[in-house]
Amino acid sequence: METTTYIAAQIENAANLLKGLLSDVTEAEWRSRAAPGQNLFGFVAWHMVATQDWVVRVALQGLPMVASGPEWVARGVGICHVPFGMPAAEADALALATTPADVVAYSEAVLKHSIAWLTVAGPGALDAVPPGSNRTGYSEIAAYRQQCSHMEGWPAWDLFARPAIGHVRGHLGELDLVKTLLRG
Repeated sequence: METTTYIAAQIENAANLLKGLLSDVTEAEWRSRAAPGQNLFGFVAWHMVATQDWVVRVALQGLPMVASGPEWVARGVGICHVPFGMPAAEADALALATTPADVVAYSEAVLKHSIAWLTVAGPGALDAVPPGSNRTGYSEIAAYRQQCSHMEGWPAWDLFARPAIGHVRGHLGELDLVKTLLRG
């Protein structure tokens, strides 16, 4: 199996698992925390998709996130264009402005863009290190810089493997556990 095919399968699998996980989440669960000081369930779900969006669009292509499009802003998904490093109040606002259906639709759009990039990526694209300027489009946000500065120099395959797949899978497990805890 080629690496791009493997990465595409992993991203598609994560999107399908998220869709299944969110299929029966209630509004109350969406707006709940596992414990004081933790992010709202809805934010964690959005963050998972936004992290993949950031990898494919910002880090690899130097483009705005899918979430910045008017459709996504109107749905609440695009009220923040940075998937990490924002204050807790902004993270809460994101969860309160969205629904599970919004995040599933956003996930499907990000998956489409991810697969498209992987499909046209030429030989060596996964080994290439994207220019650092692509990752610092939000460099005026100190918390953003702190969260992503360690990723400078990572090749494309590593950006997929760690934040876009590994990190997202960790959050899938987190949300599954939170959902179980919320349901007692």
